Amino acid sequence: MTGERGIMIVVDREAGTAREALRLALDLKPEISLIDISLPDQSGIHLTRQLGHLLPAIRVMIVSVHSGNNYIAESFQAGARGYVVKESVPETLLEALCVIAKGGYFLEGPVPPQTIERLKAL
Repeated sequence: MTGERGIMIVVDREAGTAREALRLALDLKPEISLIDISLPDQSGIHLTRQLGHLLPAIRVMIVSVHSGNNYIAESFQAGARGYVVKESVPETLLEALCVIAKGGYFLEGPVPPQTIERLKAL
């Protein structure tokens, strides 16, 4: 899949658990990893933190059904570079991946004031 300005996005592997995702990330060393917060064996936020320690160059994008302030703030505090709610349109996910691929941060939609305050405290 190709995003704006020629950025190529390749989905290489998929993991069903945090343990499997961690193993794959250590083997493949991807530039970007999409992680769900609700994994069967541990929180995606915890996995994001682990990946950041083990692979400092990795950029993590959280994709979640949760849109609450705490989930968003904790994801960025754990090292995520982006946060998109699963019900978003595919173009939003593609835009987010392009922003993260260029080194930016992405947070979809209006941001509640409480979230901004928690993010400022990082």
